Amino acid sequence: LQATPSGYDASGLITFRVGLPAAQFPDRAQVRRFFDELTRRLPEVPGVESAAATGMLPATGNNSNAFLLEGHPLPRNVQESAQTTAHVVSSDYFATMRIPVLRGRTFAATDTRDSTRVAVVDQQFVDRWCNGEDPIGKRIRFGFKADDTAPWMTIVGGVGNVPQRLDRPYDRGAIYQLAEQNDFNFVSYVVRVKGDPAAFGPVLQQAVLAVQPDVPIYNVMTQERIEALAYWNRRFFGQVFSAFGIGALFLAALGVYG
Repeated sequence: LQATPSGYDASGLITFRVGLPAAQFPDRAQVRRFFDELTRRLPEVPGVESAAATGMLPATGNNSNAFLLEGHPLPRNVQESAQTTAHVVSSDYFATMRIPVLRGRTFAATDTRDSTRVAVVDQQFVDRWCNGEDPIGKRIRFGFKADDTAPWMTIVGGVGNVPQRLDRPYDRGAIYQLAEQNDFNFVSYVVRVKGDPAAFGPVLQQAVLAVQPDVPIYNVMTQERIEALAYWNRRFFGQVFSAFGIGALFLAALGVYG
């Protein structure tokens, strides 16, 4: 399992999660300013090379969302709809994670809340859903009904595959939405650093407090540690069952089973 390609470079990455609960921060504009400012400031921290926000870190789980490609037939129900993984990431996410760009472009400074909504898809999405066509310039939105209100997004680029579960088949692909064009209250950050990433937790907490006092960070962990934990259950039970198997063979060899 640990030979499964992750699609990114986990070395030198530290991650954390932070949020502004809606009950305490009802002003949507204030929440946007906080995340915009934090995303801008983190790369300025000494020892930090780059940083980006993401709604879901690799190797931490999965989601499944119905979507429509413009011009494709509508499904009759959600069971027949096309399904993919949805991500919300800031513009420097692919560079920070070192995910290769395969076609088109990723998100740019010209992609703003007021501009045309954009999306990036991965290669598995192209292979599974695009019928051999180039996805660049095509429009896509979430939902499966003609009257769904999710906004259309224009696909501007394609990137390498990053399976969310390294221990399971990856076949639905992914759509990446731009964080700056969406609203959220909680998000994770991936931060690429020079030196030991595990030592950067206190410095990153101070960077957050400089933007908004009394807001803690949590789930502070290197990406390599996240991957190790993702493998732990299968590794542990695999070792247990292997031990039982060896014991059974040993007993059989002694003639216990007749």
